[in-house]
Amino acid sequence: MTFARASLALLALAGLARAQSDDASYEQVATIQENFPAALITPTYFPDSWFDIQGVLNVSFGGVSVGNIGDRLNLDQVQTSPTYRISTETKHADDADTFDGERRFTVAFLDTFVAGKDFGGKVNIHGLGNDYAVGDNGSLTNRSINAVPYAAPNPPANDGPHRYVQLVIQQFPNFTAPELGFTGAVGVNQSFVDYYNNAKGGLGKVVAANYIQIEVGQAAAPATTAAPAPSAVSSLAAQKSAAVSLPPSNEASTSGTSSGSSAKPSSTGAGSGSGSGTSGAMSVGAAPLAAMAGMGAAAILGALLL
Repeated sequence: MTFARASLALLALAGLARAQSDDASYEQVATIQENFPAALITPTYFPDSWFDIQGVLNVSFGGVSVGNIGDRLNLDQVQTSPTYRISTETKHADDADTFDGERRFTVAFLDTFVAGKDFGGKVNIHGLGNDYAVGDNGSLTNRSINAVPYAAPNPPANDGPHRYVQLVIQQFPNFTAPELGFTGAVGVNQSFVDYYNNAKGGLGKVVAANYIQIEVGQAAAPATTAAPAPSAVSSLAAQKSAAVSLPPSNEASTSGTSSGSSAKPSSTGAGSGSGSGTSGAMSVGAAPLAAMAGMGAAAILGALLL
């Protein structure tokens, strides 16, 4: 055994490990995306066509991290302004450089109220910023001043669990921030769809998202929600896997459908990436690496050292 061949084998294994850990599976991102219609958040408040989840959005409030999409937190846990990080991404997103450091994103923190209560599709805006960029460790940092500084959730007592949604939306070079229709700390009963459409093509897909639930007191929600159907997750995962990777375009329509499957990061859920509990196997994407993964470490070493 020569040192060169041994080094080659170890490097190949290291590369395989990186490929397996860096790419999120399409089942993971599909699970995240399907959580929104399952929770009755879409299409009540946002069109389903906006969503093309390709990355895992981790959300933290100081020392409190969201572990799973839809986690329940209390008021004390969300007083600190949230920080956002894209922990993993799909191979399509990686190929398209969707989360490249030169890309920009609009990030919104919105109260979509209680499942079954519809206020004409309007939301409360608790935070809104444009010009977010992804750093080397996946952290999202605003390169400008937030249009709406973070205002901690404070839902009314005995109203049921409010769903607070965090959206990461592609922002194209032709983006001009629309005017806001309010001046207070929280944008009460605002149409975020109008905000999106008033950007006139400057916003694209929701490529990462999460939500938490906060309830003060106790009350039953008017509508019952459930986990995403496995068949819906499998079907969406297959669509995402088969989609052609295209770089983000600045020709997005107001429905946000032009960017295709161009997002990068992905995961099973919000926060730590455990999502709704359906983790799925990591998708390497390239056939040779997939074959090597199935061989096991000993077989790979043997094959490389022959």
